[in-house]
Parts: sequence; C-alpha cells; structure tokens
Amino acid sequence: MRLTHLQTELRDGVVRRSARFDWEERPRDPVTLSFSLPSSAELEIADDGNAFLAAGVLVAMHHGERRLSIDAEICPRLAEGAAMAVEIVRAWHGRVKNPVAIETPRGFRLPIPRNPGRSALLFSGGVHAFDALLENREFFPSGHPRRFTALIAVEGLDPAGAALSPVRLARLRAAAGSAGIPVATISANFRELESDLGFVSRQFFGAALAATAHALSPSFDGASIAAAWDVSHGVRCGSHAFVDPAFSSGALALRHEGLNATRLEKVSRIAARSWALENLIVCTDAAAAEGRNHANCGRCERCLRTRVELEALRVSAEGSFPEGAIDAGELEALHLAFNHDYFWEPLVAPLEARGRGDLAAAVARLIAEARRIQAWFDERGWKGRLRGMDRDVLGGFLGRVLRRSA
Repeated sequence: MRLTHLQTELRDGVVRRSARFDWEERPRDPVTLSFSLPSSAELEIADDGNAFLAAGVLVAMHHGERRLSIDAEICPRLAEGAAMAVEIVRAWHGRVKNPVAIETPRGFRLPIPRNPGRSALLFSGGVHAFDALLENREFFPSGHPRRFTALIAVEGLDPAGAALSPVRLARLRAAAGSAGIPVATISANFRELESDLGFVSRQFFGAALAATAHALSPSFDGASIAAAWDVSHGVRCGSHAFVDPAFSSGALALRHEGLNATRLEKVSRIAARSWALENLIVCTDAAAAEGRNHANCGRCERCLRTRVELEALRVSAEGSFPEGAIDAGELEALHLAFNHDYFWEPLVAPLEARGRGDLAAAVARLIAEARRIQAWFDERGWKGRLRGMDRDVLGGFLGRVLRRSA
C-alpha cells in the first residue's frame, strides 16, 4: 500500500488534510482518506503523515498488503508501535495475515509536542466516554496536564459513515457546555477506506480513533479513548488497552481509559448527574433515532440494554429515550452479540430486587440463548462437538446438507 498526495487545503470554512491510498497487492480502486475540521474550531490539523500511518497499517494487514509506504515524514516511535499493534492483532485473530513493513522515503522525524500539558477525550456521548469525562473532572484539578481541555466528536465511524444528526450534535454540545469544555467535530471517511464492519469493530476501531487524534496532534499532547470492557473481561476487540497506546508518538500519548469500572457502575455514575443522563447517546441505529427525532432510538440492543440498566438502578429513562419504563416484551425479538451476555448478567439480581421479575426472566432468557449459541461456536456440548467432528472429519459435509434442507 502506498500513501501519496498528502496535502492540506482550506475551502469553504473547512480545513481538510488528505492522503491517497493505493493498493499494491489487491485489485482495488484508490481511496483518498481525509480529515475535515471547521476552520473556526480552536484546534489545528497536523501536517505530517502520522494520522495516515495509524489509519492505514491494520487495513493494509487485513487486505494482505506487504508494506505501507508513506510519502511523508513519520514518527519513529509511532512506526514501531504500529508494527507492534499489527503483531498483537495477528496473535489474537490468527496469523493468516502477513506483517506489514512500514516505509517512508522522506525519513523519520521525532515530533515535539506543540501544546504540552493539554489532553483531549475522543467523545461519542456514550456510557464509556461520558464516564471517562466525569471521572477526569473528579480526579484531575484545573491546570493538571491530564485534565481534559477538549472533547473530540468523530463523524464517519458509524456503520453508515454518516454525519452526526442535529439532535446528537445538540446533545454533545450541551454535555460539553455543562462540563465547561469545548467540543469539536472532525469528519473522516473511514468507511470508504474500509467497509468490512466486522473488521472495523473487532480490529480497526481503536486505530481509527488514534488516527483522528493524530490528525489534531498539534492541539494537545495526550488523547484518551474510553474502554468498553472492564479489566476483568478484556475482550480482544478493535479498541483495547494493548492496542490503543501502541499508536502513541513522540508528540502524542494515547490512553485507554476506564478499565477499572463495569458498565453498570458507569451508568450509575452517569445517572447521578442529571445533565449527563439527559445528554447520553448510546444508540447504534442513528437512522432510526433520527426518524424519531431523538438521539436514541430506544429499540436497538444498546438502547434496550441501557434502559434495563436504568430500571435496575431505579432511575427513570424518561428524556434519555423516546419511551419511558421498559416492558419485558420489548426484549422478545432481541438477540445478543458475541460476549454481550457479560453486560446483561449483572442486571438479573437487581431487577428481581426491584420487583421486576418479568424483566429479570426476560434478561435471563437472553443470556441463556446467547450462551447456547456461543457454546456451538466454541464446540462445547454435544452439538458443538458434532460441529467440530463434521468440520475435521467430514469437511463440513453435514453442515452443508443441513443448510440446503433448511
């Protein structure tokens, strides 16, 4: 993969930093990745190649590219860390992909922080990002180099690659105003660079956030990415405590924040602050939420999960979601993604204590179903063992016959 034509331009009140990605091993069309920021924002776009290195290295690995050649100066520390990130992901997901050689004809340059002692948070308005913001305000006093001085909202990473809706933007700005921190929205067309949603969520998400932080690296010397999983359940996913900090450079330290608390503990802290709860954004179906003129659709898995969490905590969801109290019937058509039973399991006991046995039973059914499916994939139980035997002995013949007859 070759990265060329790096340039920065100002047009119609927007600063745009871009680079062209050309594939060398795959017959794919070139893609121009760009980071766009309103010129009125109190932040500065970087003029080096570090953001594009962070954005490109795992994508190059995923598609079998043997090298990543960048026609720009890059940080040697970032190059070393990016290579390490590739090895971590390869170790997790099987070494079916080759390592990626990082090359730069213009040479390496160790960047120096332009604004030392300033930190930013990649801020989605979700549970984990909100909790990172609240904890930061509590533990780091004004003037401390780790205290957040900027919130960064990223457009282009959702499944559709769409811009943030006016309702969501309003919530982000209201949250930033209540916290007393400016929020800036930066757009990047990541979904044009990589359309495989599974790869994005399982391997690329943290690298994309790191790339966004590097695009704004002249504005601060530290950036935080909120952890979705606590330390007791460190799922190997796209944003991870091993991977995110690997994308640090000489001028920018990347941090993975919030490993010390469960999701339910984070929701409890958010619920204790009305301004945070009122501006919470958890929805994964932005189109459905926008269709209801709301920041949250109330019906996707993450919306339902948060509404159940609030019910377990005896907190009203009114205002945060279109609906109020949740009904057990709303969970009937829901199916949990891999490992997400971990988020739901702690809710059963407090729901029963709350007098919501109907909801507790519905949650227990969801968990049981998710674990049956996972046992099949893990080849546990007699059905799982049969699946493994079919694969190893019969070459998948039985599975193909069953699929044809279904």
